[in-house]
Amino acid sequence: MATSKTKNNPTRKAGAKPLPSSKPNKNKLVMWIGVLVLFVILAEVKMLNGPKESGAYNVQVVTQFDGEDQPFGKFMVADVVKVGSDRLAISDNNRLLIFDLTGKLEGSVNQKEAGLPKFNELSNMGSDDQGHFYVMDAWNGLIRGFDSKGRPTVKIPVPQAYGPRGVAWYNGNFYVADTGTHQIKNISADGTLLAAWGHQGAEKGAFGNPAALTLDRQGNIYVADTDNKRVQVLDQQGKFLRKYDVGERVNNVALDSQGRVYASSLEGDFVKVFDKDGKDLGKLTEVGKPDRIHSLKGLAITDDGNIVAATHDKIFIFRAVPAGQVK
Repeated sequence: MATSKTKNNPTRKAGAKPLPSSKPNKNKLVMWIGVLVLFVILAEVKMLNGPKESGAYNVQVVTQFDGEDQPFGKFMVADVVKVGSDRLAISDNNRLLIFDLTGKLEGSVNQKEAGLPKFNELSNMGSDDQGHFYVMDAWNGLIRGFDSKGRPTVKIPVPQAYGPRGVAWYNGNFYVADTGTHQIKNISADGTLLAAWGHQGAEKGAFGNPAALTLDRQGNIYVADTDNKRVQVLDQQGKFLRKYDVGERVNNVALDSQGRVYASSLEGDFVKVFDKDGKDLGKLTEVGKPDRIHSLKGLAITDDGNIVAATHDKIFIFRAVPAGQVK
């Protein structure tokens, strides 16, 4: 009698749950792999389009000096400014000091010589084409002016100000970075408020605690827009022209005759240099040294194009070294 063969396949009882499928798990895995790949791509795009790390803007030290072992003693620099063609002035906590370009002391101004009111945070500085220099007395809201020998010339209250820290002179008028009101003010020599531009914010033409400013030969105003981590440029009507993204809080700004912009940042611990078109040229770095120069704040440019920079207790004068001359 023939026997029938039965297939050895498992059978499922009626009402039993279906066996689990691996397909949903595979779909989840593919989805998460896709998310990870997308994340990596976005991160790479951000790195490519984001700010590049600055290279080196090479300089050599021409001279340096401080108050160590000097009759006038140690100083605590707030800012430095070029006076005439051959002098520098610095603002200290409670005095002003004037030097030649070798570091020889040429004059000083103390509280008694400057006259009342009592100094209340001497801050950033400017100068004119007659060899006079100016310092912002922040909490007196006062522009104090002096001749090249340190003799007082003017005291100009800044109207409607709150803790202004930056001052510059151009064509007979003053420009003030009014830090507390987040404005740039244009003031006549007799103290009349001619214009005020800006408000607190991060958009074009707005400011975040501006601390310093300078002007080019055309009268364009370069502002150290501190908390917005940039230098903003305005024209004589206060209209926004362009900006330079520094990447860290900006303490000071200076210009040379070639249109290069120098921006110092104590928070970033660098001085960054841009060309007139906004290209990042690098951070001040002494030739032969592996890292940038640290702790620079005050900035000025001499008539021969050398860079004057100050730490809290020392003045440096640097000469730029073209890339082709770096060995």
